[in-house]
Amino acid sequence: MTARRATSRLSRPRRRLLDGVALGLWLTGLAWLVSHEWAPPAGEFGPAARPLDGWLLRAHGALGFAALWLFGLLWGVHIPAGWGQRRRRLTGAGLFGCLGVLVATGYGLYYCGDETIRPIVATAHWGIGLASAAAFLAHRFARRRRT
Repeated sequence: MTARRATSRLSRPRRRLLDGVALGLWLTGLAWLVSHEWAPPAGEFGPAARPLDGWLLRAHGALGFAALWLFGLLWGVHIPAGWGQRRRRLTGAGLFGCLGVLVATGYGLYYCGDETIRPIVATAHWGIGLASAAAFLAHRFARRRRT
């Protein structure tokens, strides 16, 4: 019997699912940010919310739960194998850090009631969220080191 070598590569269906969830999460977050924060419509008493804003947040939250599930999959399959092979450790650690901050700040946004802390948590969440696309792409397309 031959020992099977652990591989860090994801299967094509898993990679497509990961890419789809990550892209959907990033796009719904960006769309909400543009709609709600950067270009809110003027209402009678100040900035008003668009009807789409609530749906964007619901979709973003659902995709966030899917991302947590996928992160568990990566934690069990992809990360240990890749770390053991000493491949893409720097970009992987950076992406892991981004995801950790996004999970913590997303939780904070959902449960934080303090209106002095909430804007700080929100800015951290969308700032890291926007940057996470670069971290994801850097990890995905990092060159493999030659052994």
